[in-house]
Amino acid sequence: MTTHYLKIAFRNLIKYKTQSVISMLGLAVGFACFALSAYWIHYEMTYDAFHQDAGRMYAVRVNNSFEKGKLTHRIPHPLGQYLKNHYPEIEEYSVFNIRLCKLKDNDKWLEVNMASSDSTFMQMMNIKVLDGNTNFMLRESQEVAITQEMATQLFGKESPLGKEIELDRKKKKICAVVSGWSKHSSFHYAFIGDTNYGRGWDFHLFNAIVKLKKGAEVKALTHKMNQNFPDEMKKNAYGETGITTFFLTPLTSLHYDKDFPHQNDVIIKFNHIVYFSVVGILIIICAFVNFLALFVNRIRSRQKEMALRKVNGASNCSIIALLLTEYAMILASSILTGMLLVEILLPAFINYAGIVLSRSTIYGESLAYIAGISILASIVATVPIYLFQKRTLQSSLETGKGRQTGNMFRKGSMIVQLTV
Repeated sequence: MTTHYLKIAFRNLIKYKTQSVISMLGLAVGFACFALSAYWIHYEMTYDAFHQDAGRMYAVRVNNSFEKGKLTHRIPHPLGQYLKNHYPEIEEYSVFNIRLCKLKDNDKWLEVNMASSDSTFMQMMNIKVLDGNTNFMLRESQEVAITQEMATQLFGKESPLGKEIELDRKKKKICAVVSGWSKHSSFHYAFIGDTNYGRGWDFHLFNAIVKLKKGAEVKALTHKMNQNFPDEMKKNAYGETGITTFFLTPLTSLHYDKDFPHQNDVIIKFNHIVYFSVVGILIIICAFVNFLALFVNRIRSRQKEMALRKVNGASNCSIIALLLTEYAMILASSILTGMLLVEILLPAFINYAGIVLSRSTIYGESLAYIAGISILASIVATVPIYLFQKRTLQSSLETGKGRQTGNMFRKGSMIVQLTV
């Protein structure tokens, strides 16, 4: 029976090939647009989610005294210990600085990130020393640690320990290999060192991440912190700072926050990606309504065929199964075409979005999004297919019956498409 349904469905798709191609291409474009943008949104919203207990980590930020209404993540180094000492809700803290450096690699210069940190950064962020010693953490040290990924990029399979590199035109010696993060982080780094940074209250050079204890209320803690804002933050050796308010931003939300600076030339805002995703959904809705309207109209034009099948013993369920098979073939063709579009667009998309993940991961999630939309579309389509199938059988016996409803459905679908 299934083979019979597939044969009949295929013949009808060929018979109405123009309508079939229009429906297929419309749905395919919507699928590809939505799948890529939905994956992009998911990627942006999962920055730093790989950290252990990431859901309890918050970036400490303050009001930007130079730009009213904006925030800054730059704070003085002593603030981390101050918060840990004064607020029992804070389980751990990490204070560090990430800056862009120039690395000389043969005759060219590469841009790499250097982390200036202390033991709090290593411990809380679970950074492991894989080989070598911890001299890179000493004050005034000219030695640095390199991540395993960067070491492989520069030296291949050779051990980097003891090798000399040039960072910002200064000679540095590699004393350790440490575990690194993926670039799916707001604070990715290639080297750790240069700890000789201003450590006093007057130098707002560092980032601070705090991990709250389980059950701690963020709003209550923020209110308490602002009620007892440290005087050292309000004024320093240079006078009044204008800094008066703390903000705790979830670590996983920091990347797409509008006030968080990015180290590359990012011109795409997070809400723009959301708009793009919404456009994809609207394209799917428009194409789906158009396809459903054409499909229902095709059912109405085949009312004599339906009546003949009924007379020859076909049940309502078998007729609905036949119609849904045709619908499923269009949907399957749209999915395949949509994935083909994803394959064609993927290299440009990865380059434009700055996504650093395997193609298989992107394909897998894109297919999951498309499958979810397809299942929802199938559920929605079942009701009108059932109703119009039933009415067309009745109208085959009574001329004109159901025509008014059909016209209303056609006009309604046109209104929906024009509105979209």
